[in-house]
Amino acid sequence: MSTAESTAAGGGGVDGRDELEEREGHALRVDNSSEDEETSEEDNDGEDGGGGGLLLLRPDHLTEPTIQFLWADLSHNYYLSLDWSKEMYSDLAYNGFISVTHLPYLVPEIQKRYCVMDWQNLKVTRNTRKRARRYRLAVDTCLDDVFAGITQHHGDSNWVIPQYQDVLRQMLEPTEIRVSGGTASIQVHSIELLDEDGTLAAGEVGYVIGSTYTSLTGFFAREYVDDCDGPALAEAPAEATGTGTPASPATAAEAEAGAQDTNQHPSDEPRQGSGDEQAQNTGRKRKLKYDGAGIVQVTALSRLLERQGFAFWSLGHPPRPPTATEKGQMMYKQDMGAHVISRRKFVEKFCAARSGLLPLDLAPTSAAELLAPSRSSPS
Repeated sequence: MSTAESTAAGGGGVDGRDELEEREGHALRVDNSSEDEETSEEDNDGEDGGGGGLLLLRPDHLTEPTIQFLWADLSHNYYLSLDWSKEMYSDLAYNGFISVTHLPYLVPEIQKRYCVMDWQNLKVTRNTRKRARRYRLAVDTCLDDVFAGITQHHGDSNWVIPQYQDVLRQMLEPTEIRVSGGTASIQVHSIELLDEDGTLAAGEVGYVIGSTYTSLTGFFAREYVDDCDGPALAEAPAEATGTGTPASPATAAEAEAGAQDTNQHPSDEPRQGSGDEQAQNTGRKRKLKYDGAGIVQVTALSRLLERQGFAFWSLGHPPRPPTATEKGQMMYKQDMGAHVISRRKFVEKFCAARSGLLPLDLAPTSAAELLAPSRSSPS
């Protein structure tokens, strides 16, 4: 059972008032340990290592001294909140927390490590450019369809529930965040990859704070067609669906808040949507109708963010390489050139870029044009 489940089931305390007061008695400062020391404490990205249940956060907890302490506390990463207001959500986001859900709680996480994209590191393969010819990238043209696609794609593991969607909808316009000594805003966006006929092939939701973009989660249209060039296969059982199932985190504590996804620990196949697929309900080889839509969407988005002057892109949790017993997860992030940094380095990077609010907008534009080689790109 995950930490969040244990807490929700009564396995740990969630009041947190006395615990917070006790913890605030410690030195409230950002950890100054070496990168090697910090990384050694952050190897377990998914589970909160502090024990004793998760701390319940209230708006009055989000003071600068407390935030500094939470940043420095590497034994904890997940927290809980019963406050679903846009003010609470935006305050948490402004301080680097990415929030998911585990009813009745909002589950903000200050990750132990973050996967980020710096534009000079983007890698775009020839195959991705070839696939991009049929697609157009757009921003904020069909949010409802993106929410529907996420819900269908992730099934029972979907944490972008209606209550969470309602919070995001309140921030579709620039929304001021309460900060001391300056101004800041947050704005939620949907990113859409459209096929030639205007069909939504892939998409995601995320938000802009300052000159940073943070991915939350995304999807691609899992629709199959016959591969007429492929060989015929042995007939499969009639009851098989052939549509596949989304890779699922077991609990909200295993979900992330980043992007694209996109941070729901999907395997490479659901996120990238690439290659020939063998459906089990036909004797013919099958392939995805919207071939490569996932990887085209994320790489084209990276180029768009660069063009519009963003400092960097937060993609949430790091990729997880395959092991002897488990498939790799989110490896597309590594393949496209994103890299992993510690919480301390992320906080420094994020805080330097969170003032103001950059606009993110795009009418449907050729993904191939966005991904065209440039002298500044290593790809």
